[in-house]
This record gives sequence, structure tokens and C-alpha cells, in this order.
Amino acid sequence: MAKENKSINKWIFFAYGLLFGLIFLFGLFFMTMYANTHVMYTVDGADGTISILKESSQTIGGTAYQNTEIFKFYGEMNNKVSWWSSIFGQNGLTNTLTLARKVYTFQINASSFNDLIVIYSVIGLIAFAILLILGNHQRKVYYISNLTGGIAIPVFMIIASLLMIFKTIFLLGDFTQNKELYWVTNYASNSDIQNIVKDQLLLRTDISKSDFLNTLGQYNESVFYIAIVLFAAVIAYSVFLLVSTLTKYKATAKKRAEVIQRAVLKND
Repeated sequence: MAKENKSINKWIFFAYGLLFGLIFLFGLFFMTMYANTHVMYTVDGADGTISILKESSQTIGGTAYQNTEIFKFYGEMNNKVSWWSSIFGQNGLTNTLTLARKVYTFQINASSFNDLIVIYSVIGLIAFAILLILGNHQRKVYYISNLTGGIAIPVFMIIASLLMIFKTIFLLGDFTQNKELYWVTNYASNSDIQNIVKDQLLLRTDISKSDFLNTLGQYNESVFYIAIVLFAAVIAYSVFLLVSTLTKYKATAKKRAEVIQRAVLKND
């Protein structure tokens, strides 16, 4: 029974590392869903505004895309159908620049957050490796090194996870408030669309707003909620490891004292 419990505890411990591996893979999914549109825009180095004339430094599907493509698309929205103003507002150059800045800022923030997800997961895997080196997953007796690692690492991951949750909530709020704009822009940046202003789906006027958006595909808040669940799982797991470390260190106090005493006597 003791051997079985030890095996179970090992699997529970290794699941911590698997969780960070899952978060690393999740970063790839987040990038696909939310952090790709910013390549359509460039920032004017002179005044920090978004240029509508510069050509993007990146190509999509072998075609060099220009910022003017998506601005033309925004320009086509004027008075097409009554509900378009609820997504794009009143058109004109000023509003077009405002829309572009809004999308650009979100996508840059999403891209930066995606980088944080990857960094966070890698740090988590390194932290897990340190626990493995310390032998926290298999030591029968916990020593100061096990106690230090078993406290410092979970506490650090709890703090990091809380920061990631706050960042996710911030992005979620921005996305929810401007979801329709980001939804359409995400579709408009699709590599299959060689010329946005000629894409018939984007220019249709014979369908309702909901049908129009649904036709573009599914673009919702689900990924943000998945991120919150994953970070919360790390917090829960870290608390479990923290409590487990303190409990085991206390439970092995007598055995630890005996081992240390034998080592001292042997050296003497």
C-alpha cells in the first residue's frame, strides 16, 4: 500500500510539470487566435501614429500586404447598411485611424501577452526541474533544501499566476468591449484574402449583423477563460505542493534528526 501511495504521489507531482507543458502549447493556440493581426499595421517612427501608407514589412502567403488594404476596407463601410456603424462608427480618416490604433494596440498587447505565456511556461518547467533535482518527488525525508525549494517555488508560481490572471482579465475586458471590430479585422487579415476590398463576404449588404459575423467564423472569449482556468490550476497545484512540503518536512522531523545524528557520529 505504501508503495502504491508513493507511486500515486509521484504521478501527482509530475502532473505539475505536465501542466506547464500544456500551458506552453496553449500559447501556440493563443497566438493563432488573437496575436496575428498586428502584422497588418506599422507604426510611423516620427510621431508614433499608425501609417496608412507604409507597406508592411511582412508578407502573408507570399503577398506583401499594405496597410492601405485594410484602411480601404474600413472606408467601404460608410452607409453600406445601418448596423455597420455599431461596429465601425462614423467613417472618415480620423475614425479610420482611431479604429486602426485600437486594433493595433490590442494585437500588440495580445502578442506581448502571448510571449509572457511562453516565458511563464518555460519558467514553470525550470522550476519543476529544480524540484526534481532536489528530489522533492521521491525523498522519504525532507531536508532544508527540500523545504526551501518546496516553499519558494510554489510561492513564486502563485504570484506569477496571479499576475497572469490579472493580465488576462485586462485583455478580456478590452476584447469583450470591441469584439465585433476585432472579429472582423481578424477575418480581414486572413491570408486567403488577397484583396480585402474585393472580398464579397466583407462587402455584403443583404444579411443581418449577426449572420454577417457568424459567417466570418467563431471568434469569442473562450481562449481567455481557458487561460484563466490554466493559471488558476497552477495556483491550486502550487498551494497543494506548498502544504505537502510543510507537512512532509514536519512529519519527517524525527527521522531527519536521526539521519543527521548518524552522519555526525560517523564523521566523528
